[in-house]
Amino acid sequence: MDDLSAAASFQAWEKQASEAWASLIRSPDFLLAMSRQLESSLLLKQQLDQALEAALMAALLPTSTEQERILHLIRNLEGQIQQLEQRVDQLSAALTARG
Repeated sequence: MDDLSAAASFQAWEKQASEAWASLIRSPDFLLAMSRQLESSLLLKQQLDQALEAALMAALLPTSTEQERILHLIRNLEGQIQQLEQRVDQLSAALTARG
């Protein structure tokens, strides 16, 4: 088989394969099966998330939601501490100026 006929054969095969796949992925049976598979995957993920959260709670470890809440509180405290430090510096400067 020469290069030209090999290329033509490949192009013919590619066209047939492409048409076959296009037909398959548009078929109602295939779409229904894919839909069910996606639903099953989402349900499994939800169940795994719930099991992981329960395991973390049982091990007395914070969940990601709790970690986010803790981080938010820490950031708020850091801001308040910075404000207090600035206020102390201002009061110290005012006392020194009077002094």
